[in-house]
Amino acid sequence: MDTEPLLEPIEELPGLFVGLYFQANGLAYNPRAGLLFAEFVAEGKTSIDIPAFSPSRFDPAESKAYLATRLTESELGLPIRRH
Repeated sequence: MDTEPLLEPIEELPGLFVGLYFQANGLAYNPRAGLLFAEFVAEGKTSIDIPAFSPSRFDPAESKAYLATRLTESELGLPIRRH
């Protein structure tokens, strides 16, 4: 909802890590995200505090309302895809 990536292990499913929504910033985030995931797996935590990328930063009710909203590509202002 805020265009920032989601990076976090999922506590309810040990061994599952989420890394989503990199969009155009993916090239900048990907190397660091890979390092953070390696730290999660090897150490159980990261070397830096990353709550800004936690999926839990969103209020559940706000997330539910956001996910129930339907928008077309034209409403988002995205270019028309031809593939």
